[in-house]
Amino acid sequence: MKTYRDDYLEYYADRFVRLRLSRLGISLPQYLSNIEECEQLLMKPEALEPEPLLPAQATVALRLWWAWDTGLATATSEPADIEPYELPGEYAVWEEFLLGLGNNKAIRQRNGAFIEPMHHHRHKNTRNISANFARKGA
Repeated sequence: MKTYRDDYLEYYADRFVRLRLSRLGISLPQYLSNIEECEQLLMKPEALEPEPLLPAQATVALRLWWAWDTGLATATSEPADIEPYELPGEYAVWEEFLLGLGNNKAIRQRNGAFIEPMHHHRHKNTRNISANFARKGA
């Protein structure tokens, strides 16, 4: 096992991440053992191809592409007169619109985290001594 100085390792590890060599199946120890050869792999044309979109991203891309009316969308008999949706005046910012704060149906939050009210009773059994605080003298 070979050891490297901290500054050397930090520089080349950051370079490894920036070059995205892991996409080519190269690990960091392989890169550190032969830096020049690994960087030569980037000169291949297939290394410069973009990564494919995730399924959700592909759906959004197709929806945007369809909205641009590139001529590939299916032609309808009559054009749809859909007006762009605008936020109501009662919403000051888009976060309020998404959370529905204007109509008091907002999701409950505590310090930014979504919470759900708990609907259980912790000590329901009155015969249990640990549940009867009056009997315990607490």
